[in-house]
Amino acid sequence: MYMKFINSVFAIMFMGGLIFPQNPLNIKKSIPVFYIDNSSFFTKEDLSSRRKWEFERQRDPYSNKIPENIFNLERKFAENLPNDKTMKLKKGNREFLTDEWVYRGPYNQGGRSRSVAVDVNNLDIVLAGGTTGGMWRSTNNGQSWVKVTPADDSIQTVTCVVQDTRIGKTNTWYYGTGEYSSNLELQDNGAGFTTFLGSGIYKSTDNGLSWTRLISTSPNYSPTFSYPFQLVWNIAVDISKIDLDIVYAAVYGSIYRSTDGGDSWSVVLGEQNNSIYTNVSVTSNGEVYAALSNGMTQGIWHSSDGINWQDITPEGFPSVYSRIVIANAPSDSDILYILANTPGSGTAGSSSLGLDDYHNLWKFDASNGNWTDLSNSLPDCVGEVGGYSSQLSYNMVIKVSPNDPELVIIGGTNLYRTTDGFKSKLDSQDWIGGYSPINDVSSYPNQHADEHDLYFLPSNPDVLYSAHDGGLSYTNNIRANEVVWSSMNNGFSTTQFYSVALDHATKNSPLIVGGMQDNGNMMNTTSDENANWTILPYGGDGCISAVADGGEYIYFSTQNGNIMEGRLADQQGALIVPEGASGFLFVTPYVLDPSDNKIIYVAAGNHIWRNSDVLSIPIGTETPTTINWTDMNNIDITQLVSALSVSKEPQHILYYGTNNGRVFKVINSHEGNPASQEITSNIFPPGFVSSIAVDKQDADNILVVFANYNVISIFSTTDGGETWEAVSGNLEQYSDGSGIGPSVRTAKIINVDGEKIYYAGTSIGLFAATSLSGMETTWIQQATENIGMVDVEALDIREIDGTIVAGTFGNGVFSSSVNVTGVKEEFIPSVFSLSQNYPNPFNPTTTIKYSIPVETGHAPSLQIVTLKIYDVIGREVATLVNEQKAPGNYEVEFSAKGGYTSGGDGSTLSSGIYFYKLTAGSFTQTKKLMLMK
Repeated sequence: MYMKFINSVFAIMFMGGLIFPQNPLNIKKSIPVFYIDNSSFFTKEDLSSRRKWEFERQRDPYSNKIPENIFNLERKFAENLPNDKTMKLKKGNREFLTDEWVYRGPYNQGGRSRSVAVDVNNLDIVLAGGTTGGMWRSTNNGQSWVKVTPADDSIQTVTCVVQDTRIGKTNTWYYGTGEYSSNLELQDNGAGFTTFLGSGIYKSTDNGLSWTRLISTSPNYSPTFSYPFQLVWNIAVDISKIDLDIVYAAVYGSIYRSTDGGDSWSVVLGEQNNSIYTNVSVTSNGEVYAALSNGMTQGIWHSSDGINWQDITPEGFPSVYSRIVIANAPSDSDILYILANTPGSGTAGSSSLGLDDYHNLWKFDASNGNWTDLSNSLPDCVGEVGGYSSQLSYNMVIKVSPNDPELVIIGGTNLYRTTDGFKSKLDSQDWIGGYSPINDVSSYPNQHADEHDLYFLPSNPDVLYSAHDGGLSYTNNIRANEVVWSSMNNGFSTTQFYSVALDHATKNSPLIVGGMQDNGNMMNTTSDENANWTILPYGGDGCISAVADGGEYIYFSTQNGNIMEGRLADQQGALIVPEGASGFLFVTPYVLDPSDNKIIYVAAGNHIWRNSDVLSIPIGTETPTTINWTDMNNIDITQLVSALSVSKEPQHILYYGTNNGRVFKVINSHEGNPASQEITSNIFPPGFVSSIAVDKQDADNILVVFANYNVISIFSTTDGGETWEAVSGNLEQYSDGSGIGPSVRTAKIINVDGEKIYYAGTSIGLFAATSLSGMETTWIQQATENIGMVDVEALDIREIDGTIVAGTFGNGVFSSSVNVTGVKEEFIPSVFSLSQNYPNPFNPTTTIKYSIPVETGHAPSLQIVTLKIYDVIGREVATLVNEQKAPGNYEVEFSAKGGYTSGGDGSTLSSGIYFYKLTAGSFTQTKKLMLMK
């Protein structure tokens, strides 16, 4: 169903140049954030469609599963790959220089965040953690942030953070890692997002400035599940003891206790238990409460000493439950609230999630041991987003005010507040965050749906901090009739991008448009990394974006094929979806023709639609339209179109790939109803074509990328698809693509000073290569200090100034520029060498490299060098080199077609095995090559 597109909304957005100024590239000030309330065109994220799309592109096509624990295994694999700290990009005697990678934002938008806390001694110091973005620290209450995750750590998931608030101990903090249900990777069957293993608990003794992994919680980091601290639900500090540093950790299966600040631990509840979900809480007087889900010690437990436990699960509590979260009342240690996900019983949550999204709410009074069932006080599910839903406990939190045991906040997709301890049933007047309380899917101002953590300021309990899927927010008055939230996302770089787009025609243009998971689309028009990005219409999942040459027109989309055009020239916009199109992927491919940006191609199921002049679609169009749209029905396939790309030189060649590994090209795609030509290679896997990179200067030079695991990921052709070779090289563990190599999501080819650089965005970071040598290709990790091993979903390039921009899935957007240095003094080898020919097998040409050294203690001198080809019975069939050579590195091309590039008798050779022999002075070496026709 298409969202209603309201023309007046664009008019409001563009009013007075507030959002889309007349000349965005000359903006000197930050563009203010613009929030649109009470609008009907917002959309919530579509979890089921996303799961289906993610599974399709990542699954092993041979087993039809996501490899078990691949997210952690591939990071271990990445540790041995070359990177830009140890290896420069070079080709021959030329060196590729990449400027420093610069963070580009979005400065004013955060991503999924699970934890937040404030220093009790300095209220300006805030610590917060992202699910894929690491640990961050602010010294000015969220006006700016610094990432403090250890620089050499590939684990970026932070699930909880806590301070030791005892006098003299406040410089001590702890944070936990490991997310049981991550939004980044899928379970092997695609049914849900899978576990993202952590690396234990980290500790800071300098008030959060630096962190050290506690070896006791991470003895030997393993990419497979081998110890319980790889999944840390929460950490609690016992502030009642002065002589001991007692810390509790709720981890997978059990509750652990340390009496020495985390140097050593012992399991105190749930030993040999199989509880997935655990939770622990300590009152100000040292009483400990814990909750465990299914298992031998499931239930709700109490201990006065942290060692001996009593089961206090109330009678009548549901027998089936998953996650339980606990909240003590700081001002009354006898009062405890528990919120539980109880499939099939209690109060219903989202109707789309069925019986699994039911919840129970209970209150315990330790003074008399009584439990009160408050489940009927939870808000009812109403409308599209009303009520209490935790999305199967993914987002579930409860917190009690420090000075009022009846002021309690619960969070799921929405935030609700009770001021009477749930004596009254919650309804819309108690709705204080998440989606808009008018029950549409727009956001509550400066808030975001899907709540994960809450923190009351002890010194001023009216102040509440919130960590959610849109980053961080806080309010100065949680008791207000209408709670006003302020954003804390200034530089909290934890956003998760699906796409980024540049203006390809304007040199040094700072314009970037991008789509983010669950945070819609945004636009940046300044190179100032501290400038606010502009929020574009629609919420939900921001998907593919594009910019027309010159930057006057921008294109952006949300899940399942909703594509919009923003026209900067007249400050208006339109929905541009073709009427009659259907079957859109969750992230729908579409592309502007680089030779004529009025032409746009959109993939819809097994069809491709072309618009010959998208600018003719009237301003304010809010429903699908037939204007200038053509269904290119000669595209006759049964598979889904998963990737699109269009050539620039020569023009109008459309390449497209499918979700089962087929690739096609359409010549003169811009007019009529041209037929497609299949250029699928028999070496392609039956996987998901996620990206097709076409060289802007040569339409025959193409990379095709498969995002699946356990397949060869990248293929290259230089003849428009007549022949292909696998070039993913060291990005694969094994040469057949199997093993724990990463998922490659996207690729680009950039021409700089007559040279080509190949970029690949992967699930373990950004990689580049300066030449392709089949499965011997060496890909070098880029932006090691900035991007690191964060998933790079999106890339765009601008050749006129060498700009490259990368959209990460966890740390926002980064950009750089690349150039090629002049000829440098060539490295002179010290030993003879003869390299294996490449490619091998070959047809019809192959390249052979060899090196002539300088003898130790001698000046460089000429030597007679011969390089000859022989057949299997020793007959000479070609002489490639027979001359004097100075010391240096050489390469020669051999062609089996005749007319050899560097020698030969001109005859055509038949298929078979041949040998090549290098002789120079006393040195001789022979290697085998194979011609396969």
